[in-house]
Amino acid sequence: MKNQKKEFFGVGSLAVPQNCVEEAKALGWMDVGISSNHAGYSDDATYQQSDVYHHHGFEWTGLNLVLDQLIEDGGPGVWHLHQDIIVTLGLRKENDSWVRPKDGYTEVARISHSEDGRPQVVEMKAEYLKDYLCARGMALYLTAFHTRQVVVNDASFLNWPNGCKSEHGENNRWEGHVTAIHEGSGHRYGDKCAVFHVSRTDVYGDEDIPDLSSPPSDKNTDGHSYETSFEGRKVYRVSGDLWRSDFVLPATASPRIRRDEDPNPPQFIIDAEGKTIAGRGMIESGKWLWFKPDVIQSLLRYRGSSLNFHTRNTGSIICSHDSSVHFGINDLGVINVYAKDISMLETWQQKVWAGFNVSPEGGVSQELLDSQVRAAPATTQAPESFFAKGLKLLSEEAQKKLGISILIEHEYAPEVISKIRFFTEIGFLRMIKYALKFCSPSEVLGLIMSP
Repeated sequence: MKNQKKEFFGVGSLAVPQNCVEEAKALGWMDVGISSNHAGYSDDATYQQSDVYHHHGFEWTGLNLVLDQLIEDGGPGVWHLHQDIIVTLGLRKENDSWVRPKDGYTEVARISHSEDGRPQVVEMKAEYLKDYLCARGMALYLTAFHTRQVVVNDASFLNWPNGCKSEHGENNRWEGHVTAIHEGSGHRYGDKCAVFHVSRTDVYGDEDIPDLSSPPSDKNTDGHSYETSFEGRKVYRVSGDLWRSDFVLPATASPRIRRDEDPNPPQFIIDAEGKTIAGRGMIESGKWLWFKPDVIQSLLRYRGSSLNFHTRNTGSIICSHDSSVHFGINDLGVINVYAKDISMLETWQQKVWAGFNVSPEGGVSQELLDSQVRAAPATTQAPESFFAKGLKLLSEEAQKKLGISILIEHEYAPEVISKIRFFTEIGFLRMIKYALKFCSPSEVLGLIMSP
């Protein structure tokens, strides 16, 4: 006989007040497991919400952060992430994920389903869950049950007394069992089954309106019983069951919901000696910061980001609707940003900027100072705004005077042109300048236009 294996793993969760953690430890798998659905109900004229957990003997109430809705159509149930989490963190549901647009559409939570469409697990990133728990003064209590079973021909390799063994820990309990069963049916080996058959004798099939209102008695009932045995050779079911509980404690601060200051904010260099500032220190510093130009391309990789130029050497980069950063480009091509503007960003954006932070080099962009200090913005214009128009004019003139088309038509050309910026094309322009030292302009153009 080939070994038959079965396995089940389930985890239930409940948010409890942080000061009630010790009392919550009395709850087990049967209290906070996944055996019941969630629905509101009325008890003695008092309505109980579907998301609120009540337990007799406790004065406090818990909160179901994931609700299991039973659908009365025989199909799989529906699991819901608590609406307060979704609204408070500003999440958006996209397929089986909840994303946070404010954080560059970061996936915060997700749900997975089995092949037959049944919900299996809801996962949430720890940093967001802990932030939410901190803001609410709660901890997340988890109870889990894990069981494994295998059917074998011979279980002599286990020497458990009376076929049982158990182990206990502070927050877990394990039990193992070896049971002799009948192959096929799974019933305990040697057990029998008693069958009782009872029927009514006072209702016949020829009545137009049968009446079964009289109580059953010896006069209107008939019955018999018999005993049966199970078939199938003797095999052994070996099982191991593990019950475990644990807590997810809240974070020490809630920077997203409660707007607490991040306990470990990214550091930024403000002078040639390498002195750094962070957090609220940047607000009052009155300093500018320097960044590698690559930071712009890195920020633009985030969904929802955009770049706009105001003058030849100033512009703004946006990663979310309320995170516009005014920047300047100095004579060395280094990005400058007023330190206070960086301090107003979400921590995740500050960390992106910090990855490209450099020591002061080349001074602060004069056009940025014109705008932020002198209150006299420059009147220059960014070449990116005219690139598409220039290509069109070049193509038209070449067609008129040379009778040729120097640009290859392509369906993605508009998209490519829209992404041409100083930060991406500076390397390309340097390459052309280098090539012109050794080749004629026509040869360079031929190299560029060749497939």
